[in-house]
Order: sequence, then C-alpha cells, then structure tokens
Amino acid sequence: MNQLFRLKTWGLSLCLVASLAACKAGDTDIKQTDTNETKEPSPTATTTPPASPVELTAEGDLQSVDLEAMTFALKDASGAERKFSFSSGTRITGVPNAQGLAAKKGSRVMVGYTAQGDSNTAVWIEIGAKPVPVGMKARRLMNA
Repeated sequence: MNQLFRLKTWGLSLCLVASLAACKAGDTDIKQTDTNETKEPSPTATTTPPASPVELTAEGDLQSVDLEAMTFALKDASGAERKFSFSSGTRITGVPNAQGLAAKKGSRVMVGYTAQGDSNTAVWIEIGAKPVPVGMKARRLMNA
C-alpha cells in the first residue's frame, strides 16, 4: 500500500514537472517590462479587426432634406431632431429616388442606420412608414 502511494506521488510529481517545463518553454518571448513603458506589438501578432457597426432604427416625421449635402432630419416621438446622412447606396422605399425625399417633408419615416461618433449614416429609409409597436420592430427588421 505504501509503495503504491509513493508510486502515485512520484508519477504525479513527474507530470507536474513536465507541465511546468512545457509552459516555461512556451514563454520564451515574454519579457518583463517597466510598467511605464509602452509595449510595441510584435510584427507577427495578429490584430483583431474592428467590430462591424450595428444597425439601429429610428422613426419620426421628416423635417428637412438637403440633397446637395445628402442629409435629412427627422423629429422623433420625444420631439428631438435627429440628423442622418445618406448615399447613393442607401435603399429608399416609398419614393422613386432620393430627389423624392424633399417632396415628402412631414411624412412618417423609418430609418435603419449605423452610428459612428456623432455621425448617423442611413442604410435604408422607408417613407410613409406606419408607427410600429415596440415588439413588432424586430419582426419588421427581419423581413426587410
């Protein structure tokens, strides 16, 4: 019984030493640096690409359109005016083209957009959108 215990202890010790040696071998390029130094990334290190922007939605009444600057503003349910930019790639429904936006001032608008800093960029614009109950927004987005 005593020999079996010693054999198990010896085997466990051997495994631990081998594990430590394997871990130590993998840490060869880690250097201890001063906490005030900035560490340069190694040339072989891979960087994580920035996360793609999340699409958000907003609803409101179309207040203004500037076709030259390709921007528009809507007033949401709280009364706040929100500004958006759009491009030739923005999908617009309810009017034949971007020029049709100007004629729809005061109409109900739903917009899908991405926000980056203070800039809101429209991905799609739906003119004449009926107000959507909160629980239905996810279904409408899934069907778009």
